[in-house]
Amino acid sequence: MAEWTEQELRASVDAYLLMLTDELAGRAYSKTEVRKQLLAGALRNRSSGSIEYRMQNISSVLRGMKRPWIEGYKPARNVGEATAARIRRHIVELDQRAATDPTNALEGAVPLPERQMKPGNTPPQSPSEPALTLPPGGDRGEEGQRIFQLQAEVERDPKLRKEARRLNVQKYGQITCEACLFGHSDPAMFDVHHPTPLAIGVRTTHAEHLLVLCPTCHRRAHRKSKLDPFTLLELRDWVAAGRP
Repeated sequence: MAEWTEQELRASVDAYLLMLTDELAGRAYSKTEVRKQLLAGALRNRSSGSIEYRMQNISSVLRGMKRPWIEGYKPARNVGEATAARIRRHIVELDQRAATDPTNALEGAVPLPERQMKPGNTPPQSPSEPALTLPPGGDRGEEGQRIFQLQAEVERDPKLRKEARRLNVQKYGQITCEACLFGHSDPAMFDVHHPTPLAIGVRTTHAEHLLVLCPTCHRRAHRKSKLDPFTLLELRDWVAAGRP
């Protein structure tokens, strides 16, 4: 089989990121339907099996980039470095395209209106006033002006947060920061912190894995590294030293 062209790789990454965006947002999507559209279009010269394997390649590259990947596409092993580099380049280019032109980003492989109107998805809403698309330079609109931005969000389970707070109250008697031991009767004044960052990707999380922190200690936890926050012991040492 001939080597995949840049157009074929681009279409695969494009379709994958669309599905990933839906998965992270909790929207329904069909991998089978996306594959059918690819086979009828940009990947007409490829087999269903080769598309499946290519999606697993993309999962492998995303995992290597410390980014979320689609749970149904298990990362492939031994992806060639040349292939991985090509896939990575398309991911970065599509990220940049989404940042500079949200209306055209991620819609080459699966038409956006078809995708948004599938059962289980929410149809696009028309804003009450014109939105502002951010220019490439990062300049923003005037304060109070409505803008449009495209971003992927990592899914958080509210039931886990609720259970983590319940366990905290059970342990301390009232909701309490586990780093500085500040306590209060209002649970809304506290955050639930993931010691293992969500940015690492999909995994099983239990309430016992989470920490309840006050906003100050929570912010401090993330001042070290996005993928390696301060541990609870380090936070307690910081508090004991007077929060320098």
